[in-house]
Amino acid sequence: FIDPKDPERSKEMFVGLLIQMDPRKLYDIFDSLNIHASVYYGIAEGWNYTVQKPDAPECELFSAPSRHTAEVSALYDAFELLEKQL
Repeated sequence: FIDPKDPERSKEMFVGLLIQMDPRKLYDIFDSLNIHASVYYGIAEGWNYTVQKPDAPECELFSAPSRHTAEVSALYDAFELLEKQL
């Protein structure tokens, strides 16, 4: 599924497809590997997301301009952590 000529673009397309088809499955995959992505709306801050690294006691909070951007960013960061584990 990944085009060796442009692997980054392939990953973006793959994530986009999974988000549109069934985003819950992505979260289940990451949860099973102890990579926890959270997206939520804070009244004062707007849309936020966190990605908890495996066995990390703390996680960094990131802001996003929209829910969609927060979801995509959280999943992209989770994929980055997944690739480091492989």
